[in-house]
Amino acid sequence: MPIDVIKPYRYWYDLILSPGRFSRKQWEFVFIMQSLYKNGKLKPGMKGLGFGCGREPLPGVFAKFGCIVTATDLDPESAHEQGWVETMQHAASLQELYTSCNRVLPKSTFLSEYLFCLQI
Repeated sequence: MPIDVIKPYRYWYDLILSPGRFSRKQWEFVFIMQSLYKNGKLKPGMKGLGFGCGREPLPGVFAKFGCIVTATDLDPESAHEQGWVETMQHAASLQELYTSCNRVLPKSTFLSEYLFCLQI
């Protein structure tokens, strides 16, 4: 791999405290973060909307850069029926969303940059 690909990849997976590995999900996270960064979208005041965020680290990363994020997830009853609650893929509250990114930024920053809602 050329060095210009490796350095950004390493920066992003280090930021979300995920060891580098061959993983489709990690690649998706890195691709999204790098694309937003290269297009000037990871800066204070930018707004984002995430559907089905569950317990993923991206909303926390975006808040770390000063973005205002609306993160959504499926209603708890439907998520339970689909098995997402048992597999820790669902966030039914702001606190549960925070647990996926609590090492990326302080809770006070997270709470000041967020609006959380559930899909119904």
